[in-house]
Amino acid sequence: MTVPEKADYTKYAGDWYVDGSLEKGHLSIDAEGNVVSYSYEGTVNYEGVLKREEYENPDGTTGYLYNIYDGSELVIGFYEP
Repeated sequence: MTVPEKADYTKYAGDWYVDGSLEKGHLSIDAEGNVVSYSYEGTVNYEGVLKREEYENPDGTTGYLYNIYDGSELVIGFYEP
């Protein structure tokens, strides 16, 4: 994967709750792509970063992923809608 031009993370900024429940853990993402993961108890699980990354499909077209990293470890990712 390659990292394309600087991504706009503002559309993902905010608090994202597991299953939409305020009693469960959540991620807080800021406009610069910084991520803090909280447990359901409110303690910090990790602090990481959101990165927009490019990949090539088998047919040669380009797609993008948003991956969350804790240091160099991939935690979770999702395809760009």
